[in-house]
Amino acid sequence: MAMERSDKILEQAAQWHARLSNETATEADWLDFTAWLEADDANRLAYDHIEDMMMDMAAMPEVTIAEAPATATPAAKAPAQPANDDAAPKGATVIDASARFGRRKMMITALTAVAALFLAVFGVGNFRGPDETVQTYITNRGEQRLVKLADGTTVHLNTNSKLTVRFGEKARRTELAYGEALFNVAHNKTRPFYVNIGSDSVRVVGTVFNILRQTDAVKVTVARGIVEVSPTKAEPSAKKIAPPVRLLPGLQFRRDEGHTAGAVSKVDPNTVTSWEHGLLDYDAARLIDVVDDLNRYYTTPIRVVGKARDERFSGVLKTTDQESALAVLAGGLDLKIERTDKEIVLSPAD
Repeated sequence: MAMERSDKILEQAAQWHARLSNETATEADWLDFTAWLEADDANRLAYDHIEDMMMDMAAMPEVTIAEAPATATPAAKAPAQPANDDAAPKGATVIDASARFGRRKMMITALTAVAALFLAVFGVGNFRGPDETVQTYITNRGEQRLVKLADGTTVHLNTNSKLTVRFGEKARRTELAYGEALFNVAHNKTRPFYVNIGSDSVRVVGTVFNILRQTDAVKVTVARGIVEVSPTKAEPSAKKIAPPVRLLPGLQFRRDEGHTAGAVSKVDPNTVTSWEHGLLDYDAARLIDVVDDLNRYYTTPIRVVGKARDERFSGVLKTTDQESALAVLAGGLDLKIERTDKEIVLSPAD
């Protein structure tokens, strides 16, 4: 019974892989897929196996669909699907769809059988691709850099940031060690794009998104497309890793340092990415948070003291002009500015 259940889950995973690899996959498809993943840990494990096997097969040209074993796993009940838009109304002229869908069904069954064979004979994790090309990009305080990666992806690195890129034939992996970056990922359904950000991993479905990684928090904001944020470890008190969080445009995921659970909120992506144009846009933000942002850009640190820390600021500041930013803050919040050889101190004017 356990083997039969495993085979069914494996086939469902293959069906989901084929469905989502199609460029016509919709938001509803992704939401249904997420529900299937979260229904059982075995589903996620099976899907990861299928995805890994498909990438390994793509890197091994001698393995083809024609070589799939004849004793393929019997068809199992497929996961819940959206309503079939191709269904014709009663009395309409109906076209035989077997030719249209028969080949796709055969491919799913064959892919499932090949993946199952690979898993049974070799096990998981025994396929290794060629050595990955590793590159590192760093920006200093106050510096920005636009990087074009080998696959056509562009990454705009903000001030004081470090990005490591490891591209292999099967996957495109990057890591944002610290700082901020705006990714515009080139679509390639056979080579998924990942960004490691410590306790989380971002899997991309071809999109534009911003990541800010600071010492106290990580924020992932989607401007276009879909990303999936997956925790890489469980809470100490939890028995299993939390399910991935799927983000659509206009959503931001935030996880505070020391926690694996995060929160999702609605944001304006244009506001979040205004740093690209040398601006920081705020709406009722705490002054202490505004100053933390500014200190990422300027060599002379700013410190805010007393009740001024919790003052709320709304407005736009220039990241390229510290004096202008200080003038806007002081004028809007009635602050006193004191300068020393090592820092600039902001305090209540009274």
